[in-house]
Amino acid sequence: MLECDLNEFSNNELAFIIPLIGLFNYRFNNDIHGSVVDSVSFVRFEFFIGEPINNNTLVLQFKVKDQENVCEGFCNYVHISNILIPPSYRRQGIANSILAVMTLVAHTKVGIDFFITGIVNDSWKDYLLSIGGLEDGVGDVQIDYNVFFE
Repeated sequence: MLECDLNEFSNNELAFIIPLIGLFNYRFNNDIHGSVVDSVSFVRFEFFIGEPINNNTLVLQFKVKDQENVCEGFCNYVHISNILIPPSYRRQGIANSILAVMTLVAHTKVGIDFFITGIVNDSWKDYLLSIGGLEDGVGDVQIDYNVFFE
């Protein structure tokens, strides 16, 4: 079970959190134990899949920015800053499922752009670009809803 105090989050954050909780419960047969917390300015999912002694920790960290930030030059966007999937669960489409849910919510429910930032894995970046992601000048990738769902 994921522990989550829904009162900690904005409506736009909840628009992402609620379907992601549903996705994780479905994908892992409700056998997850951890939390969803407001970690400074990020929403952070951190939970064990199965028994905690197996060290199967999944981490997803993202930020919903729904007000203009003049210093960053952005307004109205969501970006993933961290996805960590346990080795025994990689290559099962979990990251794609996360991208699909977040792309759908960003475009249809919240109406903001969706970015993956700070990408250090070249094969992950190549994959994002191959599915229609657009790279900006600093190496971040914007996921385009229409191209992603073609």
